[in-house]
Amino acid sequence: MNGVLRNTWYWLAGSALLAILILTLIFLGSWYIQLITAIAIVGGGIIFHMIGIRWSFHAMMLTFPLSITLPVSGESLVMFPSELLVMALAVSVILHWLRFGSEFMLWLKHPVTIALAGYLFFLLISGIYSEMLMVSVKSIIIKLLYVISFYGGACIYFSNTRNTNDFFKFYLFPFLVIILITLAKHSEYSFSKDVSGYVTKPFYQDHTIYSAAMAFLLPLVGFQVKKSSGYTRLLYLAIFILFTVAIFFAGSRAAWLSLGITLCFGLLLVFRIPPSGYLIMVLLSALLVLIKSDEILWMLKSNRFDSNARNADIGEQTRSVINITNDQSNAERINRWKCAWRMFEEKPLAGFGPGTYQFTYFPFQREKEMTRISVTTPYNIEEGKGGTAHNEFLLVLAESGVAAAIFFTAMVLLVFGYGIINIHQGNNGLFSLAMLLAFTTYVTHSLFNNFLDTDKTAVFFFTAMAYFVSKSGTKSQATGI
Repeated sequence: MNGVLRNTWYWLAGSALLAILILTLIFLGSWYIQLITAIAIVGGGIIFHMIGIRWSFHAMMLTFPLSITLPVSGESLVMFPSELLVMALAVSVILHWLRFGSEFMLWLKHPVTIALAGYLFFLLISGIYSEMLMVSVKSIIIKLLYVISFYGGACIYFSNTRNTNDFFKFYLFPFLVIILITLAKHSEYSFSKDVSGYVTKPFYQDHTIYSAAMAFLLPLVGFQVKKSSGYTRLLYLAIFILFTVAIFFAGSRAAWLSLGITLCFGLLLVFRIPPSGYLIMVLLSALLVLIKSDEILWMLKSNRFDSNARNADIGEQTRSVINITNDQSNAERINRWKCAWRMFEEKPLAGFGPGTYQFTYFPFQREKEMTRISVTTPYNIEEGKGGTAHNEFLLVLAESGVAAAIFFTAMVLLVFGYGIINIHQGNNGLFSLAMLLAFTTYVTHSLFNNFLDTDKTAVFFFTAMAYFVSKSGTKSQATGI
């Protein structure tokens, strides 16, 4: 009886808040848009909590590919409807934690969560000393929402459902519609690489975000091809081919490189090397690069393949990845990376504040390192010249300091460690392999671009983390999904 009363209360509270929302819209208008939004989010969160995390998570995933940026009050923009659902899911997750505290404590003690908490703690410390307080406050709030909704929500989701491979399908199928639309628009320009960065709009702001999403999903689609049979296998095989074609025409070299590195990593996983073995290989590779730095630098400087050259074919574009001399995209990335490092040198402990890089890096540019696509002001930036540090790790280092960067790096390495152990133990082995490869595409891509402030891609990073946390020995005791 108590359960019935509690559920009835949740339904009544959610319905009442939505009713207030409608009345506010009718009688108060746009002056109270923030109040309206808050009411909608809390009401939606209560309803999500009643529906259960599983279906709420599915509803959120369904909206990501189809969401578009809309202006709200002042100069603020919102990704509609996904950002509203992310906030509603955060409310739902908090309510779930309040009801099932023991489950929350299990994840809180996990090493990945501890590393994540350390990263967030130093993010907050950095925000206190930020060069632009309000910018950092907004950035921290967004990250906290993503952690609660994507990481917290996915921990609950994966711990309470057997069909762990279902979650990505709700992103996949609406995304197929966007891919077909993008290919159709691109075909009107004869698939010219010069427009590949724009044909993804309004659903994806540029081809790198679009390609990162496809690269992450490709191993999971491959898992479905392997797992399925009959007409279902043919369907997923067709989707796999479509993704391959779409990634090719999207023209994101970072996505191509991430898939190449992921393929090599996948082949290494076959040999069942323990996590320590991969760490040794990384350290030996770094040592080799250090020893052969002069020869490697000469090779890079002698490369003249330019991805921006007219009619550059796939081979030239691929080889241009290591051109640091006259490829403007590469040279500008190096410019941004050096700026991030100089910012770190100036403020190594607290950084300049979360979200501030794009406003504060300009004085750290050197004229000889700037390119024709460099910018000197954060305002009225031309299409294709924006972005921040183009490296997730350097961005954290510059904005939040060395401690935040250490915890962030440790968090990523721990996910790889638990992922490898999970695969070796045969715990949902094939899907775990696909998920780890998907996570690898994202991490590799993050060395050349940064997407953790974009919900359409940040969801992949945090849900992959949550998957391996939920499958590494913590068992749920909840029944609320």
